[in-house]
Amino acid sequence: MSKVEIHSIKIKLNDIKEFYNSLDPDPFLERDLDETAAEYITDSIKQIPFEKKTNLVILLPKKQIKKSTEKNIRRAIYNYYNFMISAVTLKFQNLIREGRKALVIGIVFLASCLALSEL
Repeated sequence: MSKVEIHSIKIKLNDIKEFYNSLDPDPFLERDLDETAAEYITDSIKQIPFEKKTNLVILLPKKQIKKSTEKNIRRAIYNYYNFMISAVTLKFQNLIREGRKALVIGIVFLASCLALSEL
């Protein structure tokens, strides 16, 4: 029986506030992740093969850990990456729409050129 290798991404923080976007005025659960933290997580995951399991380990001083800390961090990560997925999906849909318009314009132009060349 083969042992499943689990990769860990570790982030060591001195304060939980370092994990959240300091420009986000919302002090509650819907907080945005700090851009540097999110970029680090994303870059680290890109380096791990897709089929491998991955854990995100956030190291905090004991005085920073409360009952709700893990739940809040999970929710913030979930909300942040769901938002990013939505944004990328929208950009992709817009790109496809622009590509279709360009294709139609190109075909019309080509057909016009071919018709003019026959005259």
